[in-house]
Amino acid sequence: MSYTYPDFISAVSSALESPITDPTLAAPFVDGKYNDWLPRAIEAGEQRIYRELDLLLGCYFVDPTGVLTPNERQFTLPTSIGNFIVVTQVAVMSPTGTRKQLNPVSKELLDASWPTDVPAFTPSVPDVWCPFDQASIFVGPSPDIPYSMEVTGTVRPTPLSSTNISTPLTVYLPDLFLAAALVSFIGFQRDYGQAADDPKLALSWENAYQTAMQSAQVEQFRIRFQSQGWGARAPSPLASPPQT
Repeated sequence: MSYTYPDFISAVSSALESPITDPTLAAPFVDGKYNDWLPRAIEAGEQRIYRELDLLLGCYFVDPTGVLTPNERQFTLPTSIGNFIVVTQVAVMSPTGTRKQLNPVSKELLDASWPTDVPAFTPSVPDVWCPFDQASIFVGPSPDIPYSMEVTGTVRPTPLSSTNISTPLTVYLPDLFLAAALVSFIGFQRDYGQAADDPKLALSWENAYQTAMQSAQVEQFRIRFQSQGWGARAPSPLASPPQT
């Protein structure tokens, strides 16, 4: 069952046995130290899940607002939706609106095949691309006109907060996110110092996180048609031969 920011605050309050004034506030806890750590606990939980779980729902976007610069192979990724973390597909759009998928290659191959930024022929529509840095890629051959570009990939959703009361994690993976946040919160509360009085409590939530992560990974493989037999069915330990 999904939950919202106030539900999350109430659950954290119960787990930490910490009183709150109002679960809808940005600083909901009576103890100011908990309020200081709250954004860090949310950040730690969200970033851990986004990195460990290739989450499709709510994290993959298509941004068609990019534009190539003529006679230049470097292309700055569009940011109208957000900053791309992982780019999975790049397509160039012809003036008539036809989409042409570019093939990913190594920078070494791109450099050897197109050693200059000046197109050898016109029209010059890119065929391949390679990563350069977090904000840009290289294409080859360089374009002769400012073709539109469509980029598909992973973008970090807006973090959970009092002004953004739900995220893909609270909607689809509420149990996993709560466990991840509590690992950080309880570690801050009791176990990150020499005076730790309950070193096993954070470990218990870590175990809960790992258990939830296992089932979440299976579900994500099913969503992507990467489950047993490259399909959407749940893996069957009794099926022999495997489902295809």
